Amino acid sequence: VSMSETWMPGIERAETAAKGGYGIVDGAMQPTATVHHVMEGYLSTMRLWAAERPAHHQASYHFGLGLDGSVVQFVPIFTAAWHSGRLDKTPPTWPGWKEGTSPNAHTVSIAAEGFWNRSNTWNDAQVESAISVQRWINEQTGIESSPATVIGHCEIAPTSRANDPGPNWPKDS
Repeated sequence: VSMSETWMPGIERAETAAKGGYGIVDGAMQPTATVHHVMEGYLSTMRLWAAERPAHHQASYHFGLGLDGSVVQFVPIFTAAWHSGRLDKTPPTWPGWKEGTSPNAHTVSIAAEGFWNRSNTWNDAQVESAISVQRWINEQTGIESSPATVIGHCEIAPTSRANDPGPNWPKDS
C-alpha cells in the first residue's frame, strides 16, 4: 500500500481543523472502505466550515463533490474525518464495521453537494467525479471496490441516516 499521496492532485484543497482523533495519529489511519454521503447542503458551506479555526462545526468529509462535478478535498485520506456521526441503536448493516470502533477511524468519505430527495443530486457530473476520486483512493490505499468497501452512510446508521446518500446514488457505478 502506497501512503505517498494523502492529497489528491489537481483538485481544490480546503483543509479543515475538523479532523483526527479516535486514537489514531494523523496520517496513520488505515482505510478499509469509502463511505458515500449526500451533504444535505452546499459545497460552499463546507468550504466556510473548513476555514474555521478552531473547528466550530463538528463535521467534515474527506471529499466534497459540487453539482458541477468540481472536487474539494478537506481532510488527508490517512487522517480521520468526522463524517459518520454517532452509531444508531440499530447496528450497522455494513459487513466491514469493526464493532467497538467508530467507522470514522477506518473509512474515507465522499459527499455529494445537494439533498437526498432532489433529482439534481448525484447527477452525471458528480457520479463521474465520484468514480475518479474512488479510483484514486483505491490506488493510494489498496482498497478494492466491492459492495463491502464502497458503501452508503445508510449502511453505518440505518435508522438515522436511512436516506443518505439518497436514491440517486449509483452504488454499482
